[in-house]
Amino acid sequence: MAEGEVVMRPTYLLLILIIVILVAPLVVAEELYSSMWDKGVVVVLYGSQYGTGWWVSDYYLVTAAHVVNYQSNIAVTIMHGDYVSKANVIYIDRVHDVAVLRASTRPAEQYIWSLAFKDPDKSQQIFVIGYPFELYKIVGDLQKMSADPRIAEGIVAWVYPDKQLFEFQASTDAGNSGGPIVDVSGNVVGLVSFAVKGEAASMYYGTSVSAIKDALTKAGVKYRTGLSSMLGSSGITSSSQVIQPAVIAAITAGTVALLTTVMVLPMVKARKR
Repeated sequence: MAEGEVVMRPTYLLLILIIVILVAPLVVAEELYSSMWDKGVVVVLYGSQYGTGWWVSDYYLVTAAHVVNYQSNIAVTIMHGDYVSKANVIYIDRVHDVAVLRASTRPAEQYIWSLAFKDPDKSQQIFVIGYPFELYKIVGDLQKMSADPRIAEGIVAWVYPDKQLFEFQASTDAGNSGGPIVDVSGNVVGLVSFAVKGEAASMYYGTSVSAIKDALTKAGVKYRTGLSSMLGSSGITSSSQVIQPAVIAAITAGTVALLTTVMVLPMVKARKR
């Protein structure tokens, strides 16, 4: 080896990669909502009823099975602003209320969702994205409304693993059916399924992401898994768990120091030889 030449050992490269994977989600978590997510949902229109669908790959979408009346091998219309296309229902899971669709065309601008590594946890912070019927009543035009979905913030209130079901607290209504429920890192943890009217208020329920993965696998559709969700899907769940800027700064400083040790010291040693 020539004097001063530095060789980056595979161990160092692996260490750097691990650090990036661990630190990046913490920094990203400061921005709780990304406007890019708006391009990941569409209105799903079947007959006179509509719901919300979301992209899992270039041509494949997911919505709630009840949005398409639990029917497979039928055509629906999907739209997001100027984008309008036909889509076919290729798979239905009636038990868990999941429908998988294949679009005839894809939009010019498209956001594809990653699925969370595991089902949601109680008290986990979430966002519900879609097109509530009240929004349609205000806008008055379905296609115009589709360009600007509504977001509602809330938490997971209760989980029922045996049924791959969970209750969430976030304002929603009929048009949200099938829409994605996502964590603060933008990974889908479930979809909007149904509501139950109690004496005091309505309670809202979602199908857990594990049931969605099962449906996609049976339909032969590949999907992405969010790396950040592997580190713990709870994300930011309460004020006591919010990642403070000082913590991020400390982690970043530690990372820089470690990288300096890993990368600079070998260079110094090499020059001394």
